Amino acid sequence: MKSKLPSICVFILAAYCIPLIGKPNLYLSLQLLLLLLIAVILFVTQPAITVSDTKNQKSNDKLSVLIILLASLLSQIISVVEWAYYRESFHIFKIDSFTSLGLVLLVGGTTFRIWCIRTLGKYFTSTVQTQTNQKVITLGAYSVIRHPSYLGAYLAIVGSAVLLHAYFGIIFSTLIMLAAYWYRIKVEEETLVREFGEEYKLYQARTKKLFPYIW
Repeated sequence: MKSKLPSICVFILAAYCIPLIGKPNLYLSLQLLLLLLIAVILFVTQPAITVSDTKNQKSNDKLSVLIILLASLLSQIISVVEWAYYRESFHIFKIDSFTSLGLVLLVGGTTFRIWCIRTLGKYFTSTVQTQTNQKVITLGAYSVIRHPSYLGAYLAIVGSAVLLHAYFGIIFSTLIMLAAYWYRIKVEEETLVREFGEEYKLYQARTKKLFPYIW
């Protein structure tokens, strides 16, 4: 937890605190408190990257991690700014169709991601790597899609924009996060095919990457 604290603080400061300097009354809004809680949960449940991990990490792997972090940060900043300065009628928390959908995506996506992380157990890592005697995991959500934890994070990030009624933020986060995960999956699967060979190719043939029955 201590090793993750600086990252959590930097993300919260950049994504939520600085954008709201002009609207300090929103710091204690229910919407922002929900986003802060989810952000902390996502960081805490994400395995920390160790020094040995970074030494063994390839350049394209590092780039894919950086792209996801930047895309996530930009998605939050744009959604928060739009909500704070251009959607003032939605500053007061009230239940409507957007709020309900946002909560479902936000909470559901986060819960789904945690479940997927627990399914992989010790084999879930922040960097692209395999371990001794590791097998291809095909349990739970992994029996349908190959990267369900990414789907969970994707739903949560888009859900935050929906919760804030940030219409441009919804479009932006939907597209930029999809592009970020497309590249990450490409990098990851190149490594997994190389490590597991035919076993992973057969797994690819019977499952989708991110969205069940679609892609």
